[in-house]
Amino acid sequence: MKKLLKSFMYGTLFTLPFGAFAQIFTENFGSVSSTSSIATASVGFVNTGFTYTGTADVRNTSPSTGYTGASGNANIFITNTVGKYFQIEGINTSTLTSLGLSFGISKSVNASTGSDLAVETSTDGVTYTALTFAALPTGNGTSHWYLRTVSSAVPSATNLRIRFKNNGTATQYRIDDVQLGGGAVICTASITTGGATTFCNGGSVLLTANSGTAYLWSNGATTQTISANQSATYNVTVTATGGCTAVSDAVRVLVYPTPNIGGSATNICGSGSSTLTARTNAQDLFFSEYVEGTGNEKYIEIFNGTGSAVNLSGYIYKAFHNGASIPTFVDTLSGTLPNDSVLVLKNNLASLYAGGIATTKVAHNGNDALALYKISTASYVDVFGVIGVDPISKWIGTGGYSTLDQTLRRKSSVYSGITVNPSLLGQSGFSTLASEWDQFATDNVSGLGSHIMDGTYSWSAGTTPSTGKVVVAGSPATNVYTVTGNYAVSGCSNTGTVQVNVFGAVSLVIDNGDSPVITQCFGSPCTNLTALPTAGTAPFTYSWNNGSTTAVAAVCPTVTTSYTVIATDVNGCSTTQSTSIAVINACCSGTNVIVCTGTETVCVDSSSVQTLIDGGATVGPCSVGGRMITSEKANAVAKNNMQSFNVYPNPFTETAVFEIKLTEGNTVKIEIMDITGKKIAELNNSMLSEGTHKFNWNGNNSAGNTVVNGLYFCKITTGDAIQTLKVQKLSDK
Repeated sequence: MKKLLKSFMYGTLFTLPFGAFAQIFTENFGSVSSTSSIATASVGFVNTGFTYTGTADVRNTSPSTGYTGASGNANIFITNTVGKYFQIEGINTSTLTSLGLSFGISKSVNASTGSDLAVETSTDGVTYTALTFAALPTGNGTSHWYLRTVSSAVPSATNLRIRFKNNGTATQYRIDDVQLGGGAVICTASITTGGATTFCNGGSVLLTANSGTAYLWSNGATTQTISANQSATYNVTVTATGGCTAVSDAVRVLVYPTPNIGGSATNICGSGSSTLTARTNAQDLFFSEYVEGTGNEKYIEIFNGTGSAVNLSGYIYKAFHNGASIPTFVDTLSGTLPNDSVLVLKNNLASLYAGGIATTKVAHNGNDALALYKISTASYVDVFGVIGVDPISKWIGTGGYSTLDQTLRRKSSVYSGITVNPSLLGQSGFSTLASEWDQFATDNVSGLGSHIMDGTYSWSAGTTPSTGKVVVAGSPATNVYTVTGNYAVSGCSNTGTVQVNVFGAVSLVIDNGDSPVITQCFGSPCTNLTALPTAGTAPFTYSWNNGSTTAVAAVCPTVTTSYTVIATDVNGCSTTQSTSIAVINACCSGTNVIVCTGTETVCVDSSSVQTLIDGGATVGPCSVGGRMITSEKANAVAKNNMQSFNVYPNPFTETAVFEIKLTEGNTVKIEIMDITGKKIAELNNSMLSEGTHKFNWNGNNSAGNTVVNGLYFCKITTGDAIQTLKVQKLSDK
């Protein structure tokens, strides 16, 4: 009876012959060794799935006989005492109609009609309703067994009680072979579609469930008919009269979205080209490849075709093994997945595919369901298989499709995942297996690492080529290009436009004023650089490499420096130009200035320089022709009593030796500067005698700290002469 009751609860009724009824149960009370209480005897009753109570007892005496089906074993004995009773409870009749109750009955008094024995039912255990049955015959010799069937309705309930109760004191009764039967309510669920289930964006289809008392669709709707306008798998649970339910087969609705039309650059400046794009975006991430190979060769691929990069930390990969409703493995993803890219998760022992992320959480077999869960919406964006259903070893589809030992790749026509678990039983419950996947041989991993969605596009004339996506700049103009997107599977199309503007090129020059050269120890240490656009559309914006954002940039270099400016016009077109400001060191004897008088190089006080220039002199030594010289050359020409100055080794790692040979005694100052001209160390500043002198530099600054590797300058001042040498410090590792 446990099996019978379980089957009944799940909507399937095992039927046995019992008049016009489908038999729910028959209870003949088995056999007892002696008079027993109901509590004791019920352990051995045939239908142990129910609860038996009462003040009557069970006896083997006067066994039932005389009617078809009489069991002749133990029976319920109800003495002639008001209130004595026997009850069966826990009977689920909610999914049956035309319920009927029959029982065997024996009376102890010939004159009794059975009217003082109440046969009652209750749906709540509190209120009882009496059922009617045909009166028992009276007269001599009528005290034996009879079969009686109630003529009033037996109610439907999830916990029905049936009670036999003596309301009199004249007659004792025996009850046996209690049987309950009825016509089962046939629970069915189906969906009728009101049109095509594959259509273009903006369309819809009506889905209608068969008649019932209540409806629950997979998208949460509770009406008999719904309008579906989103890609999803739809099914419906229909509740019939009496409370039984059934789940329909799934209907897959596929909506092809509108292509998004755009350009990687809609402005062309001067010359060049613009690549126009047309694409269709997926609704969200979805599974694009599934590999269930030999041994540990297990892979699952996730595709992003949404049109923009996706933060994977908002998604969870879930695996449901062997029909589990709670995930066996959960893996929160991480990182960013660019558009038109895939993420491959693979078993940590898989070896056929070198890429992907290895994890122990990819260990599926053909009967395991997989899902991609989106945290922000608390919903699935794709389900592979059926969660909560174990198809034994695999799911199957028409045409020999299988999830066991196969490679499956999502068809290029699919733009969205299965967002609602199909909840369909059996091996065919994965209803989109054959329609949405292409099947390949075991261990075929050649498709892992990329995925392409379907869509072909044609462009209007004016592109190069006319069916291509590249627009080449011509004369300044504004052009509008049209593109039509077509889908090979659905036949959907959509038209969009892209505007391309061709503008004239921008050009400029840099005016460096009257000071293309800055001379240290004479004149201003700064100058103004001015960007002067010669072509383009005002207003302009400027960006100098020294941080200035105006047309004029004030610069004060200490060494020869290049400056670059980017000028951008109102159309977004830009150009770049550079210039260099030379810096020479014309210093001698402190702040005095090296000047060429035309016949000789002299070191003069700065206050006398302008007078000499007015008389035809130039700043800098004569031998190199005036101002446009380097400080090294100027100092070399201006040296007087310094016979030689050398540094070795150069480059150096630990110590550099500076060697000076003097032809006569003089004051010598040795300074180390960085590339900006900042003094970082001083090796000597004293009177030295005629001859050779050596000074060591260990690469430390004046504070005793080791300087970074790089280029430095050593400045030697001997009387009125200045000489500069470069020295490079290298790492000793």
